[in-house]
Amino acid sequence: MDAISIIIPTRNRQNYLLKCLESIFIQKCDLLKFEVIVVDNGSSDNTRSVVENYSIRFSNLHYYYCDVPGLHIGRHLGLKKSNFEWLAFLDDDVVLDKGWFSALFSTNLSDSSIKLVASRVLPSFENIPPSWIYKKWLKSKDIFELSIIDLGDYLVNVWVLSDCRKKILN
Repeated sequence: MDAISIIIPTRNRQNYLLKCLESIFIQKCDLLKFEVIVVDNGSSDNTRSVVENYSIRFSNLHYYYCDVPGLHIGRHLGLKKSNFEWLAFLDDDVVLDKGWFSALFSTNLSDSSIKLVASRVLPSFENIPPSWIYKKWLKSKDIFELSIIDLGDYLVNVWVLSDCRKKILN
């Protein structure tokens, strides 16, 4: 992998987005190895200002506004605007581990059969969640419907049914 496009759709979540961007730009990584694309899906808060304040310091941060809300609308626009083959779709409330980039770029992704790379997605609850979440987490270490996943430190094969990128760009 030479470089990666990080795509973050957001709407009216400036405080979360700020923490997300902070966690990205404190990484130890050459700025030429990645770009960050923030797609604002119709925010009425200061989302644009948050991104503009960062883009003054980081030329690899790009802001796009789309007044149509929707996670996939934002992801698809980000994909269309991306400059690199490898894509990372992040939610606006993600806080990356300090070693995220180094782990990603140390992975040998030259194998053309690799289509997807995922990492641990662990929760940081603002409030006490319902008891069913704790029970499910303790039992299986995954809550897929909430995108909370801990598959450990090993490779897992995932079947990819189609190349979605070609479909979206055409």
